[in-house]
Amino acid sequence: FEGATGEGSEAGMPSDDDDDDRDDPVEFEAWRARELRRCERDAELRRKFDEEQRETERRRALTTAEREAEDRDLGKGVKKPKAKWKFLQKYHHKGAFFMDDDSLKKDDDVRRRDTDGAVGVDKFDRAALPKVLQVKDFGFAGRTKYTHLVDQDTTFVERDYEFNGWVQRKKGDQLRAAYDRKMAGTGDIDRHFKKRS
Repeated sequence: FEGATGEGSEAGMPSDDDDDDRDDPVEFEAWRARELRRCERDAELRRKFDEEQRETERRRALTTAEREAEDRDLGKGVKKPKAKWKFLQKYHHKGAFFMDDDSLKKDDDVRRRDTDGAVGVDKFDRAALPKVLQVKDFGFAGRTKYTHLVDQDTTFVERDYEFNGWVQRKKGDQLRAAYDRKMAGTGDIDRHFKKRS
């Protein structure tokens, strides 16, 4: 470099005699505190891991009956009762991310909120309305006339009925009868087990 000054600057490299803040006591104490916190954190993680390993080995040594009794005492596998929903209440998923016990330490955490409760329009009891109004989004163009399958008749009784979506048959259509005999699941399932006469 032309015009560069100081030792070691001939090749364009900085000088190696830079010893600014090398022995700064404040920086050293900050590093020491960080290092101590890191060591304590590592020791705590090791202690937790060893404790979990001992608990796992202890549970493996138990018999099945003892393990089930211990699970009953701890309340494992006990399902909480389901909430009663209102008629046509919307379902809100509570989310599946970060729901482990370590991240849910506080009782007032927003992820512990009850998502089964009715909000907004769902607080209104639609069961008290007339039957024609007991639908979602009444008066809107895209609404469906169906509420749920409980009030719909989904049984398949009369296959030859002309309005149920099947092709109408003519009496004596032998080709159609041959196709029907070959269709799986439409005939009498006990026919093959009957004695031939």
